Parts: sequence; C-alpha cells; structure tokens
Amino acid sequence: MMKIADIIHLSWKVYTSKLKQYLPLLLIAFFLSTFTNLITYILVDVMQLFSKYVTIISVTTSFIASMLGIFITILVINYNDKFLNNKKIDFTFKDALPVFWPTLWISFIVGIITFLGYIFFIIPGVLFTVWYAFILFVIILEKKTKFKEVLGTSKSFSKERFWPVLARILVPNFFWTLIGYLVLIGMLNILGLLTNSVAAEMDPSKIGVGIGIIVVTSLVSSFFLPLYLLVGNIVYNEVKK
Repeated sequence: MMKIADIIHLSWKVYTSKLKQYLPLLLIAFFLSTFTNLITYILVDVMQLFSKYVTIISVTTSFIASMLGIFITILVINYNDKFLNNKKIDFTFKDALPVFWPTLWISFIVGIITFLGYIFFIIPGVLFTVWYAFILFVIILEKKTKFKEVLGTSKSFSKERFWPVLARILVPNFFWTLIGYLVLIGMLNILGLLTNSVAAEMDPSKIGVGIGIIVVTSLVSSFFLPLYLLVGNIVYNEVKK
C-alpha cells in the first residue's frame, strides 16, 4: 500500500493542480455553511429571539444545507476519482440523484452504530471506523445501494490489513485537521487585528466579530473538505488493488 507521506503529498498535489475545477463546489459549500450559521446567529445572538418559530427556521435551514451538503460530497468524491485516474469530469448534480438516498440513510445508520461503539465499548467503535470507512465510495463509485452489500464490501477492504488501513485513514486526516486548525487560528488572529483584539478574546456577541468568525470558519472548513475526501479516495483505490 502507498506510504502515509505519499498519501498526504498526492492529496495536496491533486487538490492544488485541480483547484479551479473544485472552486464551484467549494463556493457552494462555503455559501451553505455561512448562510446556515448566519441565520442562527442573527436570530438568536443578534436579535435574541427565542421561540419555536426560530427553532423551526434554524432546523429547516440546517436540514436543507445538510441535504445539499450530501450532494456536494457525492460530487467531490466523483471529482476526486476522475482526477486520480486522469479522466474528464462528466458528473453533475443530476447524476448524483440515484445514489443520494442510499448515501444519506446508510451513512446515517453506520454513523450511529460507530458512535455507539465508541460510547459503550470504544474498541468496537475503532473496528467499525475501519470496516466501514469506505461505504461512501462503495455507494457513490460502485453504485451499490443494498445495506448488507455496502457494509460487506467496505469491510472486505480491510481484511488482513486492519492496522495499515487505520493508519492511512487516521494519520493523513489528522495531519490535514492540524493544518486546517493552524490556518483557522491564523485567520482568526488576522480578524482580531482588524477588530483590535486577539483570537482568544474576541467577543462573538459583537455583530462584526460574530459574522467574521462565521465567515472565516466556513471558509477554512470548505477549503479543506476535498482534502479529507481525497485521502479517502486514495486509500480506497489502494485497498482495491
């Protein structure tokens, strides 16, 4: 299997070389995250409205954003696959429809199972994390939509190489998370300079600061999204060999 350092290098190389093609998806992801968080911030923190209607509005916007976010994830995984295999992009939102619902409900159920594994026993949580790390790729790229088949296929990829797969999933994602955190702190400090405060002491209740924090956080999270998924795509390609 590919070395961990090579996975990190390849993910960055592919991402930076195809950044222009990723840009429309990044902008949509950024807009969704910013819009959703701004709605809640303005209603609750700025206008200080607390009612069932505010809750309904916040939940509704979050739900819509989450649904569109799944479409973005499907598209990014397909983009990654094409870029890694030097193929032309020919995938659209319309093409994502057949795998949308399987992606939603299967990943939701697996997420709950994995979460419970960590809460109650920890070790099963780690096992589920590795076994089912590739369910999105099995559904989206292989077009498999049956629950048992998806889980079985994903689990088979880590057979007799559990620890190598775990390391190649965990370490690169931890690396990009750390880099993302450092970038976020740096940008928040720049925001702090503009508002005459340091990042740790910024007051989100001040509308300019609050909006700035939301925009910066959404920008960083959107920028790093393809990198996290690229790691998954690369490891998925490796375990299929």
